[in-house]
Amino acid sequence: MRWTNLVPTTIYLYSDIDDRLTTALDDMGMGPQEAWELAINTYCDALQPPIPAVFPEPIDKANLKVPRDPNPPPPGTPRDRPVAPGSVVRLKRNTRARLVAACHQEQMGGMAVLNDAMEAYLDELDLEQSDAQQPQAH
Repeated sequence: MRWTNLVPTTIYLYSDIDDRLTTALDDMGMGPQEAWELAINTYCDALQPPIPAVFPEPIDKANLKVPRDPNPPPPGTPRDRPVAPGSVVRLKRNTRARLVAACHQEQMGGMAVLNDAMEAYLDELDLEQSDAQQPQAH
C-alpha cells in the first residue's frame, strides 16, 4: 500500500545552483517540491518538441526510471563543477514521467536535465526580479 502518490526523486545539483535554489526558496517562501515541479514542467514545455503535459497512458504504467548519463566520462575524471550533497524531493507521477521523457528526448542523464531545468528556472526568476526592481518611466 502506498501512503502517497508522489515519487521520491534523488537530485544532485551543482553547488552553485544548489546555493541559488536555497536563496530563492528562502526569498519566496516556497518549498522544494513546488520549485522542482515548476522547474521540471517549465523545462519540459520549452523543449522542442515539448514533452506532453499529461501522459495519456495510465500514469501508473509510465516509465518512471530516470536514466543515467548515456555518455559518462571515464572513471576518475574530475567534475567541471562541484556537486552538493544529494537531496530527495517527492514529485508528482506525471512530473516524474515528463522528466524521464525529457532525458530520453535530449539524450541526457537525470542529473544533467535536473541541473539544466533548475538553472533555467532560477535564471527566469532572476529576470523577473530584476524587471520588477527597474524604475518605471513616467
